[in-house]
Formats: sequence, C-alpha cells, structure tokens
Amino acid sequence: MKPARQFLGIALVAVAILMSACGPQPAPTPTAQPAVPTMPANDDLARVLATKTLRVGTSGDYPPFAYYGQNFQLDGLDIALMREIGRRLGVQVEFSDFAFEGVLDAMRLGQVDAAAAALSVTEDRRRAVDFTNFYYISQDGIIAPGDSPTTVIRSAEDLVGKKIGAQRGTVYESWLRQALVNTGLMAPNELFLYARLDDAVRDLSNRRIDLLVADLGPMLEIVNTSRGQYKLVGQRLNVQQLAVATRKGSTLLGAFDQALVQMQTDGTLNRLIAQYLGVPPQQITPIPTPTPGAPPIIIVTEPAPACIDGMAFVADLTYDDQNMTAPPLVQPGQRFRKGWRVRNSGTCTWTTAYTFSFDGGNSPLAQMGGQMQVVGQPVAPGQTVDFYVDLIAPTAPGVYQGFWRMRNAQGVGFGARVYVGIQVPQPVVPTQTPSPGISFSANPTQISPGQPVLFSWNAQGVQAAYFYAQGQPWVQYPVAVVGQQTVYPHVTTTYELRVVKFDGTIEIRQIVIQVGQSPGAPTIQEFTLVPENQVTLGQAVTIRWNVRGQVNRVRLLRNDTVIMDGAPVVGTMQDYPQVGGQNTYTLEAYGASVARAVRAINVISPGPSGPTIDAFTVTPESVPVGSCVTIRWAASGDIASVRITRNGQPLVISGGPSGVLQDCLPERGFYGYRLEVLGTGGQPVVRERAVTAYR
Repeated sequence: MKPARQFLGIALVAVAILMSACGPQPAPTPTAQPAVPTMPANDDLARVLATKTLRVGTSGDYPPFAYYGQNFQLDGLDIALMREIGRRLGVQVEFSDFAFEGVLDAMRLGQVDAAAAALSVTEDRRRAVDFTNFYYISQDGIIAPGDSPTTVIRSAEDLVGKKIGAQRGTVYESWLRQALVNTGLMAPNELFLYARLDDAVRDLSNRRIDLLVADLGPMLEIVNTSRGQYKLVGQRLNVQQLAVATRKGSTLLGAFDQALVQMQTDGTLNRLIAQYLGVPPQQITPIPTPTPGAPPIIIVTEPAPACIDGMAFVADLTYDDQNMTAPPLVQPGQRFRKGWRVRNSGTCTWTTAYTFSFDGGNSPLAQMGGQMQVVGQPVAPGQTVDFYVDLIAPTAPGVYQGFWRMRNAQGVGFGARVYVGIQVPQPVVPTQTPSPGISFSANPTQISPGQPVLFSWNAQGVQAAYFYAQGQPWVQYPVAVVGQQTVYPHVTTTYELRVVKFDGTIEIRQIVIQVGQSPGAPTIQEFTLVPENQVTLGQAVTIRWNVRGQVNRVRLLRNDTVIMDGAPVVGTMQDYPQVGGQNTYTLEAYGASVARAVRAINVISPGPSGPTIDAFTVTPESVPVGSCVTIRWAASGDIASVRITRNGQPLVISGGPSGVLQDCLPERGFYGYRLEVLGTGGQPVVRERAVTAYR
C-alpha cells in the first residue's frame, strides 16, 4: 500500500540489471559520509528567491495529479499547481520524479525544497513535515438504482462482485483500480469508465452497471432530484485532504499559503481542478481559507532515524533519449543495453538486499524483457554506481518509455525514478522486385485519427490477393484481385497488399498512412471481439474497448446500426448477432477528432456438432532471424486430432486440444502457420497465422 495515498498499492515488475561480473564495474566516488539531518529550519524562501529556482519532488505515476503526457513530459494537477505557485513567486519550477514512498525522504535529504504528490495530510506526516492549506478535498458518494438490493456500502471490499462505474481520470478511477483491480479483488472488465457523468448515470439506469462512484456533491444532487430512481448507498470511503509538503519550519510555507489564498480568490485553483479532475467548479468541496502570513522561523530538532534511503540520477551511459525529445532508434526485436550512473544520496548503505526494478511505463511492452536482480555489491552513501540493463526492443512500432527505481531490503521504493526511452520504427518487410502489372494506391496518406482512406489496387493475372493492416493475420483478409476498400486508421498504420502469383511466388506492396495526433484527441487503445473470428448464430460475442484522450462521446455499432451510444470509454458488453455471414463492429470515439476501429466476425448457422478453435496465436508477428515465436492454441468440442504445420512442414502431428509450443526461425522470410482440428465426425476446422523473420 502507498501510505500517503492511503489506498494505493504498487505493482512490482522485474528488470534485469547486469552489475559487477555482467558489465562495467561500479564506479565508486568516495566522499565524506553525510550526517543525518536534524531538520534545522532555514530561510528556504530567501534561497529560492535568490536562485530563482524552486525544486519540487513529485511521483509521476499517479494521474490525474502527476503523470507523463503524450509529449513524455510531466503534467497533472500537482504539476500545474506548483508551476502557478512558482509563477506567482517569480521563480522557475524544476520537478524531480521520485518513488512515491521516498518523496518526503528526498525532501529531508535536501534534494528538493517541497513535495507535491497527491499527499494526503495525516497526523503521522505532520510530525515529520509541514503542510500548506489544503488545495483539494475529495469525498466520494456511491449511488445505486432505487430498487437495487444493495442497501449500504461500508468498505471497498463491499464493491467486490459488482459492476462499478466511474469517470475516467478521476481519483475514484485510481482508487478503484488500486484498491480492487490491482489487488485481484475485482476483474478489470467489472470497472466501467466514462467520459461524461451523464453517460454513467444512463448506464446505471439501464442496469449495465450496478453502482456509480463519483464526488459526493453531484451524487447527492442526482439522488435528491430523481424521485426515488436512485439512492445513496455509500459515502466518504475515500476522503482525501491534499496539501503541499515543506520541511519542518521552512519559510516557504507562508509563501505557498499566500499563493494558494490568491488562487482560491481569483478562481485559478478551481479552474485547475476542473481542468484536471473534471469536477465542475460548483461541485468542488469548499476549502477553508487560512489567514495568510509567514510562520515564525524556529529550530525543529527531530529524532533522527537510523538512516535515510536516497538515490540521485547522475547521467545516461548509453541510449541517451535527451529527456524524451529524441529517443534513439532501435530496430524491432533488437537487443540493447541501457546504462545509468546514479549516486547513493542517502545515509544508508545499499546492501545486496537492495534491488533495482522496473516501475511501469507508457505501454505494457515498456518492460522490454528485463528481470529483477539484487545490487551486486554494497554501495556506501555518496558513492556512484553504474547500472546496466539488458533489454529487447518491442516488435510493435512506437515510442516506449520505461521507468526503474531502487527498493530497499524491505521492498520499499525510494529515490529518483530513472527511465529508458527508445523509438521502434516500422519493420522492413522483404519484397520481391515489384512487378509492373500490379498497382496499389491510397488517398489520402496523411490524415487525422479516424478519417477515411480509400485504398485501390489492380493485380490482374495473379492467383490471389490479400489486403490487411500490417500485423494482422493476412490469410483472413482475401480480396478480389481488382478492388477498393475504405479504412479508418486511428494511429499511423502500414497497410499491405499481398499478391500470390501462379508460380507460387509472393509480392507485397506497402503504404504507410500517417495519422497526425491532435493534442488530447481520442485514441482507441483496445477494441477486441471474443471469439475473434467466428460464432454460431445465437452465440454471444464479448466486446471490449479502451479509449484514451479527451473524449466527448463513444458509440458502438454493428453493421452500421448503433447498439450503444454514449458508451463508457473503458467497457465490455455482450452482443448477439442477428444475421448470418460477416458482421462488422465499429467503435467510434469523438473528441477533437473522430477515432474509429473496425472488427469483423463471421456468423454461421447451427450445424452438426463439431470442433471449435477457440484461440490460435503466434507471437511476436515479426522477429529477427534466429529468434523464436510462441505458438498457443485451444480447441473444444468433439476432436479427433490436432495438427500444426509451418510452411507445410508438420510441427505437431497429434496434439492435445490446447497447448504451447516454441518455434525458432532459421532464415529470413515469411512463415505460415496452420492449425488443423479434425472432428470425430470428420468435420475439419482450420486457422492460419503468419510471421516475418528479418535480419
């Protein structure tokens, strides 16, 4: 649990560090051992005004208060708040990103002047630091339909087993994720996130969700005006009184409080809260206004702990990303070594029980294959040490930013978070010398997210043609050898026309559609159907989606008919296709632009009982020569045999209904994998996947 946020936990993900025997030796820089600070008050304000610099510690893994935006720079309510305070003091604000548990220790060690990290004010913390007046007070309210069997919610655990709605990007989303989803008490698909509170209330009325969690003010207003349609079943389970922390006796406290009073008076504070938390000014819990004035300068001596953990970043040793302004280019699947030089800025010696571990990133792929390892040798206070991490670039193109941090012998994080940033380009796909008789074009090739692009092709005189987005299983997308198709990309995407000639040779043409991303424009991060390819008429299709960015409206359509309007930005539902043949599902997200994603599924009529392929994946879909792919399959029903081939050569002759297999690719080129499941009645079911091996 993150004590300062009271409800937050930390997911520990591993990262490999090669120290001592696995790379350059640590580079110690002996210095005098720092004395344990006794927190004497000093004139911090005078020093800040003289240097024109205010150093602020935060923890950049907690949206909407502090997080890394689309430009990979810190943003959020805490960041905007401190920048505004700095502006009113006439100084520049420098932010340092620390492990949350160590942000107050970083201030005690003198690495920063203040801490703004969604800090809840508690008596324990008041004994260690000074707090400004509150800048935000949140109180939750939980409502249910008036006839719901739920009568009272006394704790977060009472929410388990129910479908819960909340607004995206609020403290309640963070609370529900950390208290329930990340602890395994709630399935991720039981949390529904909405761009607008009105959409969530509508889904509560339609029984798509069981409970709705939001600020107490609007929840009371909904209940009081609903004439019994809704009822309040819980409140104040997650009360937070947030403030900025300074060192004990710091003269910055009075200046901060004076700036906060001014921001409350002129409306700036409410504007920032509305901007980042989505709470309308009239629904913000009033904050008591203190009498401004600097506190007296006093000397505060505290009992010193045995020692304080600290870590400071010194330099990038390899793959410098220039503060994410120029991430180095790393090819898909390429192995590389990232190195940092850091300093033990605390007063505790790092023992071999200390670790350096992955701490999240902008993508689930940002871990890049690392595994955790203990520190190789003791590192004394004041010494520097070089850490090296062996990583593998993701195969999917994009910009990746992964964070790492120190943990002490008790597993508690501390010190500055460091990161690696890389850019993975589109993989180069080998092609034959283009044939003059094949044409492939797109109009336009540069669009905003979700705009239509018309593809046209002419490949007469060939055996077959396939049109698909790179990475999709091409065998599932056959097209006429002469044709057109309109697509709606929401991110930069490479489309391919795959042509099979009569002599068996293959030619692939590519066109990249560049999608410009407006600031805050919606992006569709996930849109999946389960099963993904085929269902029987009357069988349910489970639809899952996740939309990011500033979203005004989300729609879900089946065959151009709206089946859900004002949908949550993160949600799941079951749908029952009513007609046979290909059914097309479209997800539309409206904001500064329109993002669309399309998925198709084949609906067949019920027939004789036979086998079903529930899953068949080969990952990754693009690997370097010599690397291995993982094949996973699952089938059900009356099965006589299971066979898997690669380019016609058998890999599995008589397998079980499910399994996992690794296959290493020795040469450059395309590899076609085929799963054949034969039913006891002789009914065959086939699924195919394709992989590219490159040098």
